[in-house]
Amino acid sequence: PDQNAAAVSKRVNHHLKEVFAKIKSRNSLSIHQTEAVDPLLWNHKGPNFQAARESVGRVLKQNVECVRQGTCYPVLSDLQTVFDKDILLLPVGYYEVGQGKEGNIKTYIDGIKIVLSYMYELSKIK
Repeated sequence: PDQNAAAVSKRVNHHLKEVFAKIKSRNSLSIHQTEAVDPLLWNHKGPNFQAARESVGRVLKQNVECVRQGTCYPVLSDLQTVFDKDILLLPVGYYEVGQGKEGNIKTYIDGIKIVLSYMYELSKIK
């Protein structure tokens, strides 16, 4: 939690170069980092996430894991930093549906149910 991406990248690169120098290889080492983002910290036991867990569990009939997945992670990190609030993404579609592919109607209906159930759960918070 007390780490930032730039500092970790710098330390990892330094360590890799140090270890590579020790083995005295005739090969060369080139390090290219595609992206680095700060960790996302949130209160996963708070009422917002509890409402989401209840909603997703009720609609999809499965235990919920509070795990962020997907390609929007860097944007979420920036939003969390700017607003200094927990960021919650509700799963309103399946991850197997790729760009340019159509999802089925049940996916969209379940997504609507999750959002409505989430709003209902939020309304019960005192």
